[in-house]
Amino acid sequence: MTGELVYVVGPLGSAERAVRAAQVLIEAGCLAVFKLSDGWSEMDAQRVAACWCVLRLPGESRAADLAVDRAQVLGVPVYHELGDCLAAWPRVRC
Repeated sequence: MTGELVYVVGPLGSAERAVRAAQVLIEAGCLAVFKLSDGWSEMDAQRVAACWCVLRLPGESRAADLAVDRAQVLGVPVYHELGDCLAAWPRVRC
């Protein structure tokens, strides 16, 4: 599945937005991995590494910021808009 996963990360209050993003991602042929909290572990870092990109939802979240930092270290693209994420994915089916 590597290459099809999108790590969707943001604050707990962004659950509705994350679900809507996941629906769009699924329609495009991707799968979403969610992280909507402020906790962070090595397992979260491994999830970021397994994903094609990170979709950072708006709002304050320490875990989201750490996911972005980890992605940047690994060279995993980070997007702040769903449309930008989809436009950059080479296998998107529009």
